[in-house]
Amino acid sequence: MENPKLAKLRALEVKIALEIQRVCDKNGLRCFLVYGTLLGAVRHGGFIPWDDDMDMGMLRADYEKFAEACKTDLGPEFLWQSWDNDPSYPFPAGKVRLKGTHTQEKFSPEGVEDGIYVDVFPYDAVSDVAWKRRVQGWWHYCGKRLLWMKKGYGRCIRDESFTQRLRYDVTMALVRFVPYDWLRRRVARALTRYNGQHTRQVASYEKYAIDREWVDDLIPLSFEGEQFRAIRAYDADLRNIYGDYMELPPESERFCHEFRRLDFGPYAEGGEPG
Repeated sequence: MENPKLAKLRALEVKIALEIQRVCDKNGLRCFLVYGTLLGAVRHGGFIPWDDDMDMGMLRADYEKFAEACKTDLGPEFLWQSWDNDPSYPFPAGKVRLKGTHTQEKFSPEGVEDGIYVDVFPYDAVSDVAWKRRVQGWWHYCGKRLLWMKKGYGRCIRDESFTQRLRYDVTMALVRFVPYDWLRRRVARALTRYNGQHTRQVASYEKYAIDREWVDDLIPLSFEGEQFRAIRAYDADLRNIYGDYMELPPESERFCHEFRRLDFGPYAEGGEPG
């Protein structure tokens, strides 16, 4: 039997995702299911049974237009959060959150915006030259970790073992005097470096790149009884990320978020997610 809190959380995330899609449709923007959400749609017709979040993607140009459209078109229940409008938020991907709710994760510090959310990943051009792709991926992988560490995220990792604590403390000591804004600009510049070039592929995470032309061919997929869009070439994308994606992973590899606090606010018992 499904956990009622998990069912409520998922219903609210679908509500947010529908709002994202509505704003995109109103403004002629393309958004599509990605990562575990795409896998769930294909393999389960909705959430992966142990999953508790939703991910959507957009090309960078659409992502920037979406961020601007949120200022006027996003419903009053929702808010758009990115590192451009929230100085406490250190991640390259943005989030649409539901006001009045809280999902305080073990990974997150106290006192930050923590409403129930759906991630929105910008897809940028990646170089066709292998070593340049690796450099771009390195900046994304390392840079974003330094950014969230400087904002107090991930301190739970420090408690996992002596090695993790040592690694965390040494890294913090080394980046202590590196200005956060300089580092954020450097990461953003690396991610968008090739957007003026017509490279073959785009990606939010370099190793999960997709062909640019795939975004021009979106199809409807059912997710929790609602219709969302996905790339028609989802099979190639999922195989690149997960291999034999129709095979369920062992239980030891089934992860979800760890919440210190989960508060549905006005959508709690008796509240309607729709």
